[in-house]
Amino acid sequence: YRSFAEGSSCGGLCAERDNVVLVGSNGGMLHAFDLSDGTELWGFIPPSVIPNFKDVISIDAGTSNSIFGVDGSPIVKDIYYDDAWHTILISGLRQGGKSYFVLDITDIQNPSHLFTIAHNSVTDVISLWQADGARVDYDVGSAPAEYDYARLGESWSAPVIMRMEIDEADRWVALIAG
Repeated sequence: YRSFAEGSSCGGLCAERDNVVLVGSNGGMLHAFDLSDGTELWGFIPPSVIPNFKDVISIDAGTSNSIFGVDGSPIVKDIYYDDAWHTILISGLRQGGKSYFVLDITDIQNPSHLFTIAHNSVTDVISLWQADGARVDYDVGSAPAEYDYARLGESWSAPVIMRMEIDEADRWVALIAG
């Protein structure tokens, strides 16, 4: 981990990273701002938020409707997976929806979407957006155990990322309160 944190095992990116402020917004995006000058580096729209954009349109000229978007506080942690250390971000939408998304921000200038999970309690469908953007839907009750988010409500809880033993293997997990 020390070589990762000091930058030698991540191409110098880790030790040289800009100080960044990560902020969710009701505009539906997670924004990354350079702390030194306030410049926006990038914005990310979680795929589970996209259906909410239809509600922005107003029938009144010159106005729009407010939506809940990315209201959750992003949590950032260095974790080890795929034989390397990575810096990941996980955030919920809070009142924006029953969904959490995960980004790899090891290279803060070029974040990558790892996955998004959502539960639609009206249709009883669990949706998983994979890293490549492909969406897979599961009916509650037929979802594989690792995607059984049938009890996921509004995502108000800030996850806690930690290592724990599962089936005699050390794994990184995100604990989400109910």
